[in-house]
Order: sequence, then C-alpha cells, then structure tokens
Amino acid sequence: ARREVARILKELKQKHPEKEMEQLMELANYQVLTQQQKSRAFYRCQATRIMTGAGNILKKHAADQAKRAAQHDICTEVSGNDFSSKLFFDPGSYQCLENCGSVALNVVRRGGDLTSTVSVDYRTEDGTANAGSDYQFTEGTIVFKPGETEKEIRIDIIDDDIFEEDEHFLVHLSNVKVISEGAGSDEANHVDALAGLGLPCTATVTIFDDDHAGIFTFEEPVVTVSESIGMMEVKVIRTSGARGVVVLPYKTMQGTAKGGGEDFEDTHGVLEFENDEIFKTIQINIIDDEEYEKNKNFFLEIGEPRLLEMSERKALLLQ
Repeated sequence: ARREVARILKELKQKHPEKEMEQLMELANYQVLTQQQKSRAFYRCQATRIMTGAGNILKKHAADQAKRAAQHDICTEVSGNDFSSKLFFDPGSYQCLENCGSVALNVVRRGGDLTSTVSVDYRTEDGTANAGSDYQFTEGTIVFKPGETEKEIRIDIIDDDIFEEDEHFLVHLSNVKVISEGAGSDEANHVDALAGLGLPCTATVTIFDDDHAGIFTFEEPVVTVSESIGMMEVKVIRTSGARGVVVLPYKTMQGTAKGGGEDFEDTHGVLEFENDEIFKTIQINIIDDEEYEKNKNFFLEIGEPRLLEMSERKALLLQ
C-alpha cells in the first residue's frame, strides 16, 4: 500500500504542482483506499456514517494514514544503512496522567560514528488529543554533541476539570543533519551515510484523564496460559480518570476448569487503587497435574468499584 501511495503521489505532484504536500498525500491515500476491495460490513458501516452525518470514513482517515505511511517510508529508507548512526525514540510509546505537568520523551543515538555532531528536528502532531487544550504544541531541534547518545524532549500537558476519554498525540522526528566541524554550517543528511532516522521515529503519548475515579477493565479480555505456568497474572487497568482511592472486588468462577485446587486455586479479594494509580495485578495459582487434558477455561470477574471517602480510608488504616 505504501508503494502504491508513493506512485500515485508522484503522479499527483505532476498534475497538481500548486497543491501543498499534505493535500497531495490525502488525495493519494484516498485514491488507494477507494481502489481496495471492501467487505459488505465495511460498506454498511460507511453508509451508516454518511447517513448519520459522521462523514466519509475514507476521507476522514486518509490524511492521517498517508502521513504515517510517508513517515514510515522515510524511516525505512534511512535505516537501510547499517553503518550510519540511527536517531530514534526509545521507547516509542509513553503514558502520563493529565495532572503530570509535563512528559519526557527519550531520543537515542545508536551505532555508527559517535564522534560527529548530529541534529534532528522534532514536532508534535494532534491525534485524539489537541494542541492548546490537551497539550502544548512543541517543536524544536535536538543536538547530539560528540559522544552523546541520549537526549530528552519535554512536552507540557494541560490539566483541566473536564471529563474526557483517554487521548493521545504524536511526536515526529525528521531532518537529520550532520554538523560540519569548524565550518559553522550543517548539511542535510537523508542520503549521507553518517546519520539518519531509525525506528521508531514517531512516538505516541497517551494522556490519562485524572478528573474522575476511572473505569476499570481487564487489560486483555482473554488470557491463554500453559498448565505448567504455576502462578498466572491478570492485569486490571484504570482508564478515563484516576482520582481518589478506589476498591475493586474480584473473584474466580469455574467453567470447564474446576476450582478448589483441581485445575486452579479459587481466588477472591479486593484491589485497592491509590490516587493516580492506573493498574493492578491479580495472581491466580494454576494446578499442573501432569496429565493430558483438553483445553479448559475458567472466569475472573471484577465487581462494582467503590470510591473510598477519607473517613473510610482512615478507618481501614486503623484496622
């Protein structure tokens, strides 16, 4: 699909030299999407969106997909040279609470000649989070001096008292340059062998809303484990808010797998999420009887969460 976008983009540049690159990428990606065969379910969904005024799903996502495809092509092209220094995010995804103040992103320089001075530009881009209301738009240039291998980008997060779903935005790296010593000038280095972008060159930052107590779910709806695992762990996550101390009951229920120590140990209890705490882990002991058996299942259920008042919290601490 990316090659097809690139081919169509080249043709569109010739036909419409007056258009901006973003417009051309949107047109190219839209053309590719409309050419692809879609399922009946897709067309039902698409028709529903149009009838309800939600807009054309192809046009709505074409620009974002085109940008991601173009960005990936740049990274792949530069990363082909194993002898050059690579600049990329490590890790590529970040999470923060809305009240954190700011989030720090880590950019690293790996491989190649580390004695040169290298710069790379960065720029934020809206996802579901919007600059100015959810985070501060940020752009700039990082300079790696000889021997430096890690740099930090810090982006301010905007806190408000409005309930919101968890949202994300992107940060892109681009325009790697090797700065010539003594000359006082720099040279673009997308083709040169000295330095280039590595993967991931786009980072995703997810902002967790902390204005409400939260919504509690399992990280994965289905977990498959081997009988020999011993102790299995199931993660419970807290999204759309992290304010206050919340208690959450849980218990196992047998299915084709039997409790009481036959296939697993019955487990029940209460998770206590502290203020701003966004995940907890439940442990369940799996019994290995070393006999051949068909695959079995059991269930883990979480109950209604309850926000603890300050007086209740003090009473529990005194017990």
